[in-house]
Order: sequence, then structure tokens, then C-alpha cells
Amino acid sequence: ERILFSICLSGVVLALIAYVPGILRMAAHGGGLVVFFNTLLYALAIGVLFFPRFLDFRHRALLAVGALHLIGIFVLSMLGPYSGGFVWLFSSAAMSGLLLGVRASILALAANTLTLFVLGLLLVWGVLPWSEGGIDAVNPWMTASFNLLFLNALTAVSAATMMRGLEQ
Repeated sequence: ERILFSICLSGVVLALIAYVPGILRMAAHGGGLVVFFNTLLYALAIGVLFFPRFLDFRHRALLAVGALHLIGIFVLSMLGPYSGGFVWLFSSAAMSGLLLGVRASILALAANTLTLFVLGLLLVWGVLPWSEGGIDAVNPWMTASFNLLFLNALTAVSAATMMRGLEQ
């Protein structure tokens, strides 16, 4: 419990490095509603991790991981691959592994894969605010997505396996 608390605390503090610039950039581009939802989700992730009275650990972890994933979706869909969106998706799978185990980390990786695939389709169709490149931007998107998924799988499954070993 103490190890998990220290990981969560450092994650919350370090997440500000990705959160603050992303929020400032979204606000500058008129994404006030997305700024509100991102802030709400970030506060939810912090709240459920650090205030255990209301829910058991598993439900708090699921809410936190879900909030991180949704922040990643919002940031990537609004600002594109040059934002902190990949960081949020990465952290959702890594935190799944640390907090919920190997199976949860694999499910989070599947959710990340689906998210990146759908955003790639939206990129090709030119639906996203940053997708002016359309089909020309697909190769860089795929490269960044595959790199993220590879590093994310390596980290999330390794973290989950490490936590299982520590628990045993």
C-alpha cells in the first residue's frame, strides 16, 4: 500500500508536466469545454486515489485509470500527436499494471490500441481539428502509435509482474 501510494503521488505530481502545457494550449485554441472536462477527470483521478473512504481500492483504481485514459483521448483528439496525449494513454496502462495486475494492463493496452486506431481513422477522414494533413499524416501517426504501444506494453506488463512479485 505504501509503495502504491508513493507511485501514485509521484505520478500525480509529475503529471502536471503534461497537464499544464496541454491545458494552456487547449485554452488558447478555444477548447474551454475540453479544458473543463480534462480538469474534472484529473481531479477525479487524484480524488479516488487519495481518498479511500468512499470506495474500495479496486474501484478507485478503475476510476483513476479510466480518467487517465479519457484525458488521453481528449488531449489527442484536440491537440494531436505533438501534445501530452500519448503520456496520458501510456500512464493509464502503466497504472493499470501497477494497481490492478497483468490482466488489467493487457486490457488497458487493448483500449489504447483501439483508441489509437480510431483516432487514426478520424485523422484519415480529416475530422480532427489538427488533421489537415489527412492521409499524408497517417505514416507519422502510425509510427508514433506503434512506438507508444511497444513501450507501453513493455512497461505495463513489467510493472504488473513486478508488483505481483512484491506482493508474493
